[in-house]
Amino acid sequence: MIQIIFNKVILLSVVGTLIWCVLNLVFLIFGKLFLLKQKYYLLFIPLLLYLIPINIWSSFNVEKKEDMVETFTISESRFSQIVSHDVMIGSKNQDHLVKYSIKDTGSYDFVKKDVLNFLPYFWLTGVVILAINRIKNIIRFRRLLKQIELEPTREMLEIYNNSQYSKLVRLKCFDGIASPFTVGILKPTIFIPNTQLCHHEFNIILSHEMIHIKRYDLFLKALADFAQTIHFFNPFIYILKSQISSYCELSCDEAISTKMDIEQKKEYIELILALMKKSNTMISSDACLYNNEKKMERRMIEIMKLKRRSKFTVGISVIIIVVLLISSIALANALNVSENEITADISLQFDDQKLQQIVENEVGKNLHPISDSTIIFINPNNGQVLAGIGNALEPFEPMSTFKLITSFIALKENKVTVDEKFNCVGSTTVDNHTFRCWKVGGHGEQTLSSALLLSAGNPILIDISQRIGTDRFYKNYELLGLNNNSESKSSFYSYNEFNELELALTSIGQGFSVSPLQIVSAVSAMVNGGNLYQPYIDENLKLDFEIDGREQVLLNRVLAEGDSNAEVQHFLGSLADEFKIVGIGGSNEFLPRGSGNYGVSYIAIGPGPIENTQVVGIILLKGEKDVTVAENTIKNIIKEFMK
Repeated sequence: MIQIIFNKVILLSVVGTLIWCVLNLVFLIFGKLFLLKQKYYLLFIPLLLYLIPINIWSSFNVEKKEDMVETFTISESRFSQIVSHDVMIGSKNQDHLVKYSIKDTGSYDFVKKDVLNFLPYFWLTGVVILAINRIKNIIRFRRLLKQIELEPTREMLEIYNNSQYSKLVRLKCFDGIASPFTVGILKPTIFIPNTQLCHHEFNIILSHEMIHIKRYDLFLKALADFAQTIHFFNPFIYILKSQISSYCELSCDEAISTKMDIEQKKEYIELILALMKKSNTMISSDACLYNNEKKMERRMIEIMKLKRRSKFTVGISVIIIVVLLISSIALANALNVSENEITADISLQFDDQKLQQIVENEVGKNLHPISDSTIIFINPNNGQVLAGIGNALEPFEPMSTFKLITSFIALKENKVTVDEKFNCVGSTTVDNHTFRCWKVGGHGEQTLSSALLLSAGNPILIDISQRIGTDRFYKNYELLGLNNNSESKSSFYSYNEFNELELALTSIGQGFSVSPLQIVSAVSAMVNGGNLYQPYIDENLKLDFEIDGREQVLLNRVLAEGDSNAEVQHFLGSLADEFKIVGIGGSNEFLPRGSGNYGVSYIAIGPGPIENTQVVGIILLKGEKDVTVAENTIKNIIKEFMK
């Protein structure tokens, strides 16, 4: 989850910076056409793009996005496969979970470095530290205000009470500040320097501060502070914040002095200079607006050269602003792609003929004399069958490969969380039937992912399935297309037969049958954000089985509209980090039971980050007892394909 957020922040940072550069180029070329107020508000375009992704057209392109995919081929020089595995073998049902790390050894040197995995945590640490520091400064400043704030003088109160602002804001005095400032977004208070001010000077100060209040400048500055905290690593955000602060004051001066003549402008400047001379260093705050000499010099120049714009100039500036807004949104939309579009854009170029040849070569080289084997690879993002041998429609009892499906249903139904702790005591009982963990006494406290890693999932998954209940589990089973036996001879319970014992057996992949094609399709919906596609085969790919599908068809949305797949991605991420493949396998007794037809099965998800999974594959080996043979076979196929 933190990796996904960090990636989005980096993307927002790039988008915001690009738009900021474009905006400053426009200021450089057409700056004289703009009012200072226009420049001030235009600066909030890049600021908002630092915070909010713009995807206004993505919803119209979902079904056509495959036409816009830019693909690239991954070569052997770019990637090598680093394999680390935690194999826990059970007694009868041998569960294996193996993680493959795909690490860049070529041009993407940054992927190769382990520090990349810690960058999101460095960023989060920086954000937390800066946020805490800002909050501490605000608290310290407000405490100081309460300690030494003063009530206004009688003369100030008389002027204030007779003004139009008395019911809108509160008025306080303060010793030791260079200028007036306002505190509070919802309930603003204006702090006035504790010095002698004439009626005219006091009115100018009130008018100045009220412009800030009416324009919600404090809120806008807080927004800039928030963006700076999130993007603290980006030097351009500091320049943008400085520009916002500067144009905030310049545009306020512009509003005050627009109707002034030369003499009145001089008086206004003299007032600002007088306030600076009377200040001391008792307090320093961003709220004090006149404490920078260079900025003051610029303010005085802008005040003196300010003149009314002609209607023609105003019209041209408005046209430029409209064009700039549309261009910024269009550019941001092009750069800010959605989660699904990222998946589409950063994709492998699948050569199904090449993959098919690799599968056949691997089987012929390593699986002899095992002739009764089934392998199938599918693209989870559209349902295309990429390669396969054997009959992927022949049903089998899925056993351990089904545990990912059970986990997905539990997360989807909000019956568990990724970080929830479960206690594996070694067994669980359902309807007078005892299901045991392979380890006597159990594994103790485990999370859902650690239970799978340790092959301690049976009692835990059975207990979780009871939370889901027979009705919701059955409906999700159907929603995932697992009860559709139109092309395979899979078998499952009827709704009326599906009771607690059947639920317990199903949760660990026992007591029913599905086809390998159904399993990889269901797992694909788990990893691609909830889209169940009808499997289809390109007309040029010749396989040992036939299915009707010849084009991409979306069968179901497994997740309800608006539901997030973040928790599922978090779960998968806890099994394998970015650019890793997660596989789970185990021993099987192929149907019919009691026939002695044993073997192993293994399912793999990858390569790529969880939100960009490119392949879901499964292998079934009848007559094989060692699941690592299946593991190594599917690993070698993926490795060879990536050359």
